[in-house]
Amino acid sequence: MNNLLIETKEIGNHRIKIYYDTDNTCPVKEWDMGGCYVFEHLEFGRYWLSSDCNWEEYSGGRNLRDNSMSDILQRMAADVVEQTDIIAHYKAGKMKDVRFIYNRHTRMWELQHYLRWKGANANWATQLEIEPYELKEDADYRMELLEGLEEEDLLAIIQKYAKDFVIKEWSSSGYSQGDHMRGIAYMSKEHFDKTCGFSHGHYKDWKEQALHVIDGEIK
Repeated sequence: MNNLLIETKEIGNHRIKIYYDTDNTCPVKEWDMGGCYVFEHLEFGRYWLSSDCNWEEYSGGRNLRDNSMSDILQRMAADVVEQTDIIAHYKAGKMKDVRFIYNRHTRMWELQHYLRWKGANANWATQLEIEPYELKEDADYRMELLEGLEEEDLLAIIQKYAKDFVIKEWSSSGYSQGDHMRGIAYMSKEHFDKTCGFSHGHYKDWKEQALHVIDGEIK
């Protein structure tokens, strides 16, 4: 038992000993949480998605080890952000190494990525071509448009354009060196109404209240 001892405190005439819980439950799976949590844990020098997080909703039908945080965020962004907003984001030059332009020669809309990793030979490379009529007919290219984006870019797009959805990053360190988790917490308006749809006057809107709930759960 002593090797499970975390801390001993003297409070008045009482001695309090705090031990590791060897039969603990995971709050994400066992508790009635307001937010949904996707997180990675550090293992063997790299981060892996945890089996205890809410990754299934955006798994794409793949198993845990075949998914990454980028995969989850890509599917999430494709689900909660309108295609017109993604395209407008690119056209406005909001992305340093991504652009969406019309090629008058081929008469196609092109999604191009700047291949900075090539160093002196860096150049713009076309990743996707779309016929103009397809955009007018609302063909869904959201997954393709978001392909290859970094986690921080996907997160920024969700935070800026998702209308009935809140998301934020979080992290937590344990007692041991290298014991670390990092991830995202999210909540849809529908989920908020079901789990914590109450209001207090000091909140401006449901998103502010949802983020307050998430902050409390993370803590």
